[in-house]
Amino acid sequence: MPRVISSAQTFVAKFILPFVVVAIFGYGFSLGGSRVLPIFAPVGALFAVSIYWYYIRLKKVAVDSERLVLSNYLREYAVSLAERHQGHW
Repeated sequence: MPRVISSAQTFVAKFILPFVVVAIFGYGFSLGGSRVLPIFAPVGALFAVSIYWYYIRLKKVAVDSERLVLSNYLREYAVSLAERHQGHW
């Protein structure tokens, strides 16, 4: 049984937090109307990219005696620790 070494908060940070942040941002945008559009549009795009960069790309990482298991909650990848120590990544 692989032992999970990534944070227990990975699922929350990957799936729940981005939607909450986008909802709050969208609510603020709707309150401001057209007077904040010139600044909110580029800031919103930058915000969306940063959410993807910091949250969506998070992986669950587990390790057992023979392999390292990486998961993005849709696919699971196993890397042999023996291969990793030999430099075959």
